[in-house]
Amino acid sequence: MNLKSERGSALLQVIILGSLLAVMTPVVFQLIGDSQKRQQQRQQRVETLAFIDAVRHQIEDPHLCPLLIGGVVVPPVAGAETPIAVQTGYGLTPGPAVAGWRLRDGGPEIGRLFLRTVVPDLSVVRLDKPGPLLSKHWVRIYIEPKDHGWNLTDLPDPGNSIINATKPRFKEYAIDLHAKVDPATNRIAQCHGTNSIANACEMSGGGYDGLHTNPRRRCNPDQRCFFQPPTIVSSPADCIEPFTKVEQLSGPPGPTTYLCSWCWDGVTNP
Repeated sequence: MNLKSERGSALLQVIILGSLLAVMTPVVFQLIGDSQKRQQQRQQRVETLAFIDAVRHQIEDPHLCPLLIGGVVVPPVAGAETPIAVQTGYGLTPGPAVAGWRLRDGGPEIGRLFLRTVVPDLSVVRLDKPGPLLSKHWVRIYIEPKDHGWNLTDLPDPGNSIINATKPRFKEYAIDLHAKVDPATNRIAQCHGTNSIANACEMSGGGYDGLHTNPRRRCNPDQRCFFQPPTIVSSPADCIEPFTKVEQLSGPPGPTTYLCSWCWDGVTNP
C-alpha cells in the first residue's frame, strides 16, 4: 500500500512538473526573445547614432557641406520638407545615403532622410566673387531610422520642451545648418554648421566661401570692412594681400601712418 502510494505521489509530481514546464517554457522563450530584440534595437540605435555623428562631423564643415548636399532645393517656407540624398562613403554600399539605405548587411536601415526649413531668409550674403546675393536659410537635416516607433514629422522641433521631456534624445537625429541658396533656384550653393568657423565669420559681418581655393580669402568682407592686424602701419608696403585698401591716417609734421583694410566695393573684392 505504501509502495503504491509513493508511486502515485511520484507520478503526480511528474505531472505537475510537466505542467509547469509546459506553462513556463513559452514564457522563458518569450523573455529570451524580448531580451535579444532589445539588445538588437540598442545595437542598431548605437550604429545609427554613430552614422549620424559621422555625417554631422562632415556636413557641418563649410568646406565639405557644399560637396555633400550642394544643389539640394530648399523649400522657402518654414516647416516645409523635402527628401534628400547625402553623399557619404559611410555604410554598406557606395553612393549617397537615401531612404532605404542600410548601414551594413543586416544592420539598421534609414527610413527617411529629409531636410526641413526652420527659418527661411535669415539674411543675405555675398561671397568673394561678383554675382547675385545668396539668401541664407536655417535648415535642419533629419536622419530617421526605420521602424523606430515614431515619426519625426509628427513632432515639433527639438526646441519644444514637451518633446525634450518625452524624447530627450530627439536632437541626436537632427543636424542644424545654415544653407546659402541662389534665390532664383532655391538650390544650395554653400552651407555650414551653426557652430562652425563659417558661422563665426558671417556673424562678424563677413561672407564665407567654403569652396575658395585660397584659405586667406574664404572669410570675405560683406556687411563691413575687415582690417589688417596691427590696424595702423607706418608704410603702405606693410599692407599685405588681401588688405590692399590703404588709407593715410596722419602725416607731417608728425609720423605718417596708414590703415590697411579689405572691403567690398560693390563689384568685386580688391
